[in-house]
Amino acid sequence: PEEEAAYLTLHFQAAIERLRRSSETHKKAIIVCHMGIGMSQLLRTKIERKCHQIAVMACIAKADLADYTKKHEDIDLVISTIALERVTIPHIVVSPLLEPGDEKKLSAFIRQLDELHRQKQKTFQMLNNTTPFLVFLQQEAEHRYKLIEQLATALYEKGYVEKEYAVHAVMREKMAATNIGAGIAIPHANAKYIKQSAIAIATLKEPLDWGNEKVSLVFMLAVKHEDQNMTKQLFSELSYLSEQPAFVQKLTKETNVMTFLSYLDY
Repeated sequence: PEEEAAYLTLHFQAAIERLRRSSETHKKAIIVCHMGIGMSQLLRTKIERKCHQIAVMACIAKADLADYTKKHEDIDLVISTIALERVTIPHIVVSPLLEPGDEKKLSAFIRQLDELHRQKQKTFQMLNNTTPFLVFLQQEAEHRYKLIEQLATALYEKGYVEKEYAVHAVMREKMAATNIGAGIAIPHANAKYIKQSAIAIATLKEPLDWGNEKVSLVFMLAVKHEDQNMTKQLFSELSYLSEQPAFVQKLTKETNVMTFLSYLDY
């Protein structure tokens, strides 16, 4: 059935997003020394062998650094064997021999860059597609079908979906449970019943049986086919959430809707 094909697509999309994030962990780096040859090539070899999260793009002389960074604005960091002045790109000085102390120093530096990147990045796109009126916290549903009907009815009453959406969402759920791991479920129905893309959210006071696992956080997805960019970003976020059990627990314990939404904007 079309709904089943769509559900498989969601899983593939989530997997693609995980792979994409994995590839993005490679930091583009340049190595700088006095002349750009000799010792810097030795350092490059050691970094490529020992620091797999770093992709060395070039070895250059200190005198060429300014020109190189103007032409290559995607460089994430500079690894230098000499002190540098007036460099705006994150940079670190290490020994050309990359001794054990340098390795630890470099690994800590990469972790710090990753953390800064996450802090800049984490405003969830789903915030743009929900409202406080579509968020229901600490629900006490008897069965997942009842909760799906409740969320679908809220979407219908706010004008986002056709009345039939609720029936088809339950039918879809009966074919296969929509849990995606980490206590999260993403019920949905055929896009032809959607007027405008939106997301209804519920948390459960007590985890609810949902297929072969317990679920505490539910995102009812009403996403139109033409909103492909939204879909891609949405599944990147769902993939991220499914790998953050502590964050999911923080969301499910919250009782204030506005505070809950604020957690998705940090």
